[in-house]
Amino acid sequence: MGYHAPMKAVIPTLKYSLFLLFAGMMLQAGGLHAAEVAVLYQANVEIGSRDDERQRNQAFTAGLRQVLVKLTGSSSTLNNPGLASALGRAQSYVETWAYSTGQTEGNIMLQVAYYESEIQRLLNQSGIPIWPQSRPETLLWVVVQDELGQPGLAGTPTAEAMDILTSVQEIASQRALPLLFPLMDFTDLSAMQPALLWNFDMDAIRGASSRYNTESILALRIVRLLNGEVIAKSRHIFRDRIQEFEIREEALLPFLEGSISMVAEELAANYAILLSGISDSSQVNVHVEGINSRDDYAGLMSYLRGLAVVKDVRLVSVEGNELQLVLGTGGQFRQLIESLALDKRLVALADPVRTNDQVSMRYAWQSP
Repeated sequence: MGYHAPMKAVIPTLKYSLFLLFAGMMLQAGGLHAAEVAVLYQANVEIGSRDDERQRNQAFTAGLRQVLVKLTGSSSTLNNPGLASALGRAQSYVETWAYSTGQTEGNIMLQVAYYESEIQRLLNQSGIPIWPQSRPETLLWVVVQDELGQPGLAGTPTAEAMDILTSVQEIASQRALPLLFPLMDFTDLSAMQPALLWNFDMDAIRGASSRYNTESILALRIVRLLNGEVIAKSRHIFRDRIQEFEIREEALLPFLEGSISMVAEELAANYAILLSGISDSSQVNVHVEGINSRDDYAGLMSYLRGLAVVKDVRLVSVEGNELQLVLGTGGQFRQLIESLALDKRLVALADPVRTNDQVSMRYAWQSP
């Protein structure tokens, strides 16, 4: 349930403190532009028995639901009428399955892998774009206030803070959303004071986040009242767009789920690709500078052919260290530009130019 009542009557009476993951659990400093998600077509479902076929088929359906949400970034995908029949016969999409022991004693998990090509065909026929494996990382900042008003030390989080971060990671994994955590070293502690994050100071958040070189930033502000209620607000910054989610609930989980959902759907809307495309008639001409060796050429061609949005690559000409290529993208120019901007192996030298049915783009190759 959404909650938008003013919070000024509550917040000034409480102390606040910043809780973030300590450096030993962090990704490397400097941040990555994108992360490769390798488990999009796999699911783990808890099951009551190893011998009950009905339960196993129900688990296949539940697992397929997990996969569809990860592939599209949105739970609303499950409401698409084109998927109803597939969910009713989920077993036909199962490639392999196996049982394993759950983390809780006595629990049984069914590990399911689904046919990648069949799932892609299903979504394509239903007109649903797929979010490729290469996904932008979202930098996470969290400020928390418990009911006692006790501060926690950044870099040595309290048990509650660790529980929150663990929950966020688990929920993000359900959307295959890569998270990036600040190092919380001297630079971070100097740039991001708890009061600045608490007040969602955009200049401070963007400034402290700049060293991680990511376009997606999620800030969470959480208050626990004495009666156990949670008042919380999140803000997602993506380029020049800001989205907010606010809630008052008896539990924290709906807030974390809502915040992650907000981020996943925003990013999927920018990066998801409809495999069939919308038109093959337009020509995409790409000029690439900085090809100084055979290794550069091989790396460029391998990179372009590996992009989900690129159907084919044709070399037109070579002049010095510059290549002219024609790409087949099914008319998905926006997705191509987004994909190239995400990884930054190709750096744009000019804005795309469209003339009638042709698009020209100019890039410089960055050797790995």
